[in-house]
Amino acid sequence: MALLARQDDLPMLEAIISSGIPGLYPTPDGQLNILDKLPSRRMDAATSRLADDIVLAGVPWSSFFTGEGVALHGTYWHDNFGIPMSHGCVNMKTEDAKWVFRWSRPTSGFDDIDKQTLDVKGYGTAFNVHY
Repeated sequence: MALLARQDDLPMLEAIISSGIPGLYPTPDGQLNILDKLPSRRMDAATSRLADDIVLAGVPWSSFFTGEGVALHGTYWHDNFGIPMSHGCVNMKTEDAKWVFRWSRPTSGFDDIDKQTLDVKGYGTAFNVHY
């Protein structure tokens, strides 16, 4: 499994990822847009569609593409990239997630970040998810 970022039909980044577990926690597919970005986010059953007691503090470089907490993000708790194992998110190496976070829209410069919530909201970069 891989993520391929393109700009003007030119490949910009290719990264191996882990998607959601098919049949249990599938990653949404189709054309999607990045809606909200946070440089770090605590994820648990209250912030995503997790049905178990997993709590992950400081999930880095999160670029959300659904209102239910599904995101492209860095992953520090495993290195099994290429194997579906998430709860629907796109797990990436932290450096790849940081690249996507900085490259994609909505922009994420200091002046763009809401100082109260530390997030950036907007209808951002379009991408396709397909299996």
